[in-house]
This record gives sequence, C-alpha cells and structure tokens, in this order.
Amino acid sequence: MLVLYHYVIFWLFPNASNNAIYGQPICNENDKDNYKNYGCYDFKKNYHLMIFYVIFCIYFMYSAVQIRHGYPDWKNPSSLTANDNFLSLNLNLIFYNLPFLVELKTVLDWCFTKTSLDIFQWLELSEINVAMYNAYNGNKSYYERKLGERITGFEKRLCGCICTSIMLFFLVGPFLFFSNLRFIANFNPVNDLKIDFSMHITHVNNTNTNLNQKYEFKLFSTDSPMIMYQMKKEEFDSYNYSKWPETKFFEPEQVQVIRMKNSSDKMWAASEDYKALLFNLLDQASRNDSTTPDFLVESVLDYQFNRNLPATAR
Repeated sequence: MLVLYHYVIFWLFPNASNNAIYGQPICNENDKDNYKNYGCYDFKKNYHLMIFYVIFCIYFMYSAVQIRHGYPDWKNPSSLTANDNFLSLNLNLIFYNLPFLVELKTVLDWCFTKTSLDIFQWLELSEINVAMYNAYNGNKSYYERKLGERITGFEKRLCGCICTSIMLFFLVGPFLFFSNLRFIANFNPVNDLKIDFSMHITHVNNTNTNLNQKYEFKLFSTDSPMIMYQMKKEEFDSYNYSKWPETKFFEPEQVQVIRMKNSSDKMWAASEDYKALLFNLLDQASRNDSTTPDFLVESVLDYQFNRNLPATAR
C-alpha cells in the first residue's frame, strides 16, 4: 500500500497531468502559453500534491500506531449515546435519520471489533441499542412520575380537546372549505352584462386551407340590462332547476336573473355593398349543388359579465 501510494504521488499524477498538457512527462517551460495557463504539475512545483502527500503521511502514521498497539478488546460507547441529555438525544436522532450513515458506521464497527456475531446480528444489535437509548433518554418524564399515578383531569381535557380538534379539522375541514359556508364564499353579483352577436362566413378552399377567406359581420350589440335581480327559491323551483343535474346543487340566492333588450344599442352602419356581400354569401351557402364553392357559416354569441373586484384585490 505504501509503495503504491508513492508511485501514484511521485509518478502517476505528475506524468499523466504533464502528458495531457505538454505531451511529455516533464513540464515544458518553453511552452509559455500552456505554462502560463496551466503551470507545472511536477511534485516539487505542485503545492496541492504536496498537501495531499502530507495528509496521507499523517494517516499512515496513525494507522501504524494503531496496528502496533492493537485494537481494544471492548468497544467504547458511541459518542452520540455516551451522554443522557437533550442535545445528545437530538444529535442521535439526526444522525440515525441520515441515509446510509448508520449502516456504514455499523459495518465498520463490526469489521474492527472482536465479536462472534455475524453482520446481520450486529445490525440487529445496533438497532436494539439505539431504540433502548431513545426510549430511555426520550421518556425521562415517565420515569420521574410515580408508578401508578393517575392522569389529571386537566391533562385529559387538554390533550383530548387538542387531539379531537386536529382529527375534526382534517375530517370536516375540507368539506367546509370547499362549501358555501367558508368565509371566502361571499356572493359577488354581476353588475353589468354585454352581449355581441356576429356571423362568420368562411369560404373554404378545398385544395389549400391557407387560402380560406373569412368574413365577419357584426349584427347585434348591447350592454344595457333591463332587469337584474337575485332569484328567489320559489322561482328557482318553478324552473325545475332543483331537479336538473347541472343546477340542483346551486344556491338559489346566488343565481341572478338578467334580461336584456331585444334591440341593439347601435345602428348597423354597414354600406350597401357590405350588405349585398352578406346576402350574396348567405345565398351561395344555402345552395348545395356541386358548382357552388363550399361555405362555412357560424353564428357567434359573445357575452361579458362584469363584477366588482373583491376587497382583497383592490
């Protein structure tokens, strides 16, 4: 091991690094660009390699002392379980919840301890040791209490109320939160409505859809509601809304009735040519013979509801 280590430090690392940079095992100071950018990786000029060498020398020194004097026959307690206090308990819990550290520590202890247990028995013994330490150090209040002493009524009421409240919160809380009883389910009525009606006619090109011609005719527009009120339960039931699957779970007080004018707010200021184009397109679309181009007619109804902003969004 010692010979291999010196081979790596004094031969393998310097030669491999210099070969990768200068193409030779020794650094070339004449190659000024590479020498300035990368430096020299010889052992005498590489301080990082020197520090690495010193660290391993110290490691080998302590390993030699340990081999010379031997290993202890009895394993000392772990530093995490040597003391019975709050800090040691929490450090022990943190350490034993970190992944693979416990297994690594247990396997190393088994490798360097004289024992008749196999690795699986040693792992089980480690689990028992940790469980006993946590049970003793984490439950001191139970040991300090007098054996057979009854739980006080205050403690029962306090713990019972807290536990019951937590269970009810998780059982009933979601239903209340997503129902109309929640505090954020305030009724925010519509205060204005706008309706636009238009007709879209598309001249379909069967050979190339990119050449489709689309015409849009705005025929009707109004934003003046005549009647607007909240529906009563009697009216809600009279329309059989309480029986329809889509509306039977609605609250009648949260349904609004809005009636608009049957005439447009604006006069249709279309030219005669524009009107003639609309009539001509509708006439062609109504024919079904093969000599007429294909037309797609769509009636589009756009509506816009306006509400006041919630207090939290103002």
